Amino acid sequence: MVCETVREGAKVAIVRSREAGAWSTEGVPLEKVVYGAVWEGLGKEVGYTGFVVPASAEARAFAVAFYKWLSEGKNLEPSPVRMMPGGLERVVEDGLALLGPGKMEDRGSRTEEWMRPVQAEKLVYQIHA
Repeated sequence: MVCETVREGAKVAIVRSREAGAWSTEGVPLEKVVYGAVWEGLGKEVGYTGFVVPASAEARAFAVAFYKWLSEGKNLEPSPVRMMPGGLERVVEDGLALLGPGKMEDRGSRTEEWMRPVQAEKLVYQIHA
């Protein structure tokens, strides 16, 4: 991820520790960048790819509060489902074409209804026994 611009008052949240070196924040004021790693929510020190994610009581408290909020089910709505035709044999041909790299308009010119751009949807393939 490369951050090109940051709006006034905005922050950039990067869900990976700075030490992993996978994200470029060149040109973004450091006070606008918030780093984190999922493992921090464990509240324990975790070794990962040659470095240590330190224990964080603050991250643990946030994770506990967040999962409590999730379990209450408030303000949550499921993503719409798009039923895809053809079962598992079409996952690569259709699903990966829709979810692949690059911009949607660069992924081909298929015209089938189920190949329209994905917008906050789950792609579901039915498996028949």
